[in-house]
Amino acid sequence: MVEINKVNTFADLALLLDRVLDAEMEYAKKYPTGLSKLSTVEHIIRVFSLDKSYCWGELYPDGELKFFALVELKKDNTCFWHVLHSHPRFRYRTKDIVNQIFTWLKSKGVLEVYSATRRVTPSYKRWMASLGCYPIEITYKRKL
Repeated sequence: MVEINKVNTFADLALLLDRVLDAEMEYAKKYPTGLSKLSTVEHIIRVFSLDKSYCWGELYPDGELKFFALVELKKDNTCFWHVLHSHPRFRYRTKDIVNQIFTWLKSKGVLEVYSATRRVTPSYKRWMASLGCYPIEITYKRKL
């Protein structure tokens, strides 16, 4: 089992936020979200400040983001997974950590976890399937 750090306070979040934003902006280069850096930080802070949100994260000693996850529990025993980042050096442990978080969420009474992504590559679909996740909706877009 991998030890993961729970982020409990805004002070804890502040230590991670610059690196999380860097990771989010890097992700947005490949899979555009349409969100600015300011909108992204507002979203993370808004979700983090909710009564039923939970966050885990850690930096490497060199200051690089090792892992970050942000989830929001809903009233109907479901959960929405808002953010997940794992450093390439740590990806071999990501599945273990995600499964630990799933187990923890289940202990809190969560029955289903939802997530949305702009990444629709075959490798990402396989990774999600390896976690027991499956697509329930696909949205298409066309610019005019």
